[in-house]
Amino acid sequence: MSTTVGRALQVVALGHAAVGTWLYRDVLAEVGRDVRTRGPGALRGAVPDRGDRATAFWFLVAAPALWTVGRTLTPGDRVGGGVLALTGVAGSVLMPGGWPAVAVLGTWAALAPTRPEEAP
Repeated sequence: MSTTVGRALQVVALGHAAVGTWLYRDVLAEVGRDVRTRGPGALRGAVPDRGDRATAFWFLVAAPALWTVGRTLTPGDRVGGGVLALTGVAGSVLMPGGWPAVAVLGTWAALAPTRPEEAP
């Protein structure tokens, strides 16, 4: 089984989830403590618009989004790959982190030839 752009992006998504869980373990533990002491209702509104919880939420929500994109992205997907590449470039300029990997995978998807079995 060969590596495809989509599968590589899914690996990035898993890495993003793992890194986010580790980086924000204290925030996640805080939410867990709130739920344990106040009950499941503490989850409602647990993430404010700003602050550590908001940062953790947006970092972690990227993982399932990347996973989903990875499930649909195929080599030769010019539009999807181009959007992904531009997103990776913008992220690389604006924020340190794993954005270059997103730019590379988007470029790979946009420039890779479509395999015969994937042609419309």
